[in-house]
Amino acid sequence: MSFNVKLPEYEIARLYKDSMIIYKVIEYPRSKTKRQLENEKNLRNNVFHGYLSIKAKSRIKKILSPWLNSVIEYRKKRQKRNLSKQPYLTFVTLTLPAAQKHDDCQIKRVALNHFLITIQRKFNVQAYFWICETQKNGNLHFHIIIDSFIKWQELRKIWNISIEKLGYVTDFEKLHNHRNPNSTDIHQLDNVESIENYVVKYTSKGGGVRIIRGKIWGCSKNIKNLKPYEQIIDSDMNSFIAKVNSSAHFRKYEDEQVTVFSGDILGFSSVHAKEIHNKILKHWEECLEEVYMNRWKKKLQVAKQDTKARECLRIINRQPPQLQLNFQF
Repeated sequence: MSFNVKLPEYEIARLYKDSMIIYKVIEYPRSKTKRQLENEKNLRNNVFHGYLSIKAKSRIKKILSPWLNSVIEYRKKRQKRNLSKQPYLTFVTLTLPAAQKHDDCQIKRVALNHFLITIQRKFNVQAYFWICETQKNGNLHFHIIIDSFIKWQELRKIWNISIEKLGYVTDFEKLHNHRNPNSTDIHQLDNVESIENYVVKYTSKGGGVRIIRGKIWGCSKNIKNLKPYEQIIDSDMNSFIAKVNSSAHFRKYEDEQVTVFSGDILGFSSVHAKEIHNKILKHWEECLEEVYMNRWKKKLQVAKQDTKARECLRIINRQPPQLQLNFQF
């Protein structure tokens, strides 16, 4: 005898500034595909193949989108809040001034690690994201987003000190007779949409002209668990999706598992779905607080929650141990 059981499922809408993704969630886990099992095996064995998987690219967008948008919107409003710092997004490129002679992992472990630790200590960098790729000459280089303004002279000095731990400034001096290579490039992130697409473009390359050993990207702990705005599709969201679907301003991709609309979701929602628009902005505010709320304020909130919990326990403990209940049958 066979039974046809339909597992309960519901649809989720994930909203970015420039796209909307609709996908189904099944309450009970389905059997995993061969590719999923292989990916889990690689993660357990800590194996890196030198390219970014589709899942990794999706995760990068999930992290970057709420972080970048929350900071940009905060700076647009110019409202001072009780944050641990006033974030200022900066995009930095770090290169090697001479031919690479060390393993990729060693460059990240020695030079990149020293650079990140130094800017955190010296310039109060609290959140950062980095990704590496290879240039045409095979050299490894890094693209980094940080949340502090740092003068280019200081950045170059710190990076040159970092790579000199492996002798790259000395190698440069042998060819050019000075010890100040132009190894960094820096600019402000004025347009979050363009920089988000810029980073995603590099992730889609798969690392550059050769396979990269070790990790290809990383970020600070305080942004690692950020997620874009999502909600279960209700009547209001269904109405908004119908408007997006009928609009000529969006490109649509659809298959059995997911539907994607590409276009100005944030701007469109501000006109056609004000409530959803406000929910997205509210979510970004919460992400900003998650990253930059003063640590003492966080502790105070936790303490208040603990106090309320203890008070509830006291009220419960003051109640009589047994209740006398009289039922009539």
